[in-house]
Amino acid sequence: RLATRVIVQTRKQEKLLAERWGREGVLVASACALPADPLPPASARQEVLWVGNMLPKKRPQLMAELSSMLPEVSFTMIVPPLGDSDYVREVLAALEKASNLHRLGRVPYIDMPGHYRKAALVVSTSSAEGFANVFLEAWASRTPVISYGIDPDGVIERHGLGVCTDSLEETAAAIRRLLPDAPAREAMGERARAYVEANHSPEVVAARYEELLGSFPGISRRASAGGESQSP
Repeated sequence: RLATRVIVQTRKQEKLLAERWGREGVLVASACALPADPLPPASARQEVLWVGNMLPKKRPQLMAELSSMLPEVSFTMIVPPLGDSDYVREVLAALEKASNLHRLGRVPYIDMPGHYRKAALVVSTSSAEGFANVFLEAWASRTPVISYGIDPDGVIERHGLGVCTDSLEETAAAIRRLLPDAPAREAMGERARAYVEANHSPEVVAARYEELLGSFPGISRRASAGGESQSP
């Protein structure tokens, strides 16, 4: 209520902010670093990657079902367990039964680009997201995303950055269709990288913040960029 501006990640959040709080949001995209080229071509990538926390809204248990539907596919999950609840134990037990699924625990953030660059596809099973960093990090590495149920502001379908599905069966069908089709994945990956460069690169996002801070009363453009303000 006291904030001068409220930043949102998506148009959906902007709408919710107006409906629930009566505030006008300022859309500023999340920033994502761009791994340096060269990145492996789509033809050299074969595994399907899932990244997330062991939370019910992330639905990691669905990966046990998905892997059983696609026994010919190699899956990797990066999913650090959170605590020792019944839910965590049940999910881990289900995942351990999947012979074609390799589960990693916590991976340092600095090592994550190496996993994205090896992946043919990134799969998301989340039931709720703002604008998932996993999507941006995958796209920055030219990796298409297959998302079960979540498409922030419709960017996946609008820009052709992967596939948005409505069921686990559709998700399996999308993997089965795209995994052997390297040219299609290459084209999606190129569009994905271009989308991140144009909308989420640190330079683009920093310029948006500079513009926003420079609009505050008493803050000059120079001060928002790190110089000395001429205003008190």
